[in-house]
Amino acid sequence: MFKPLLHITTVCCITLLFSCANDNMQESKVAAIATEEAEPAAGGNSKYAAADFEIETLPESLSSEQQEAFQLRAKQKFQDFTDYLKIISNPKMDEDLKKHSQKLLVELFLSDSTTFSDSTNAFFIPFNPSKTTILLTDFYNTNSPITIKKLLKVNSKSISFTNPIAKDSNNTYLGIMQADLIVNKKATTKTIEVYLVEIDKQFGETTQKAIEIKLGNIY
Repeated sequence: MFKPLLHITTVCCITLLFSCANDNMQESKVAAIATEEAEPAAGGNSKYAAADFEIETLPESLSSEQQEAFQLRAKQKFQDFTDYLKIISNPKMDEDLKKHSQKLLVELFLSDSTTFSDSTNAFFIPFNPSKTTILLTDFYNTNSPITIKKLLKVNSKSISFTNPIAKDSNNTYLGIMQADLIVNKKATTKTIEVYLVEIDKQFGETTQKAIEIKLGNIY
């Protein structure tokens, strides 16, 4: 006589457990980003994931393993970019976390002159509804034209390299990625420039040369 009630109670408990688990995962991800320890979803556990720390100066050419590792890292960084955009555009997020995410977002890119272009204005409409192109500096400039209008919901369907990372005619390591995205329920495809650069990295009080992937223009 009490079986239907027991079944309903069990279903409700399971649903609640799944809901709580999902909330905890979201909170863990946000906390990880806030402490710069997030592992982006596109990366996985590839044996090549840390290869960008194995060489300190730009080589004359990349081995296939190095190329694969750097391209994986580039995909991870673009995934980071979309994660930070979601945090920055979320009015419910803590302001300190949003500012920290802005800082981390800027560090993903090659230079302040980086531009984000979108002829359909689907991708950046939460940030500047009146423009189809904005600058990286708009994300942290106090006089930024960015105005958050609504939460940006962006999910990556696929990210692939149309041009693998290799030296171009200017001896610059450059690659081109293509990302198929769903942005606020609208499908869009973005092209992303990817650069492999030599930087001075601070390790405590010591500065060392390091190789790092940087994102470039998005269009």
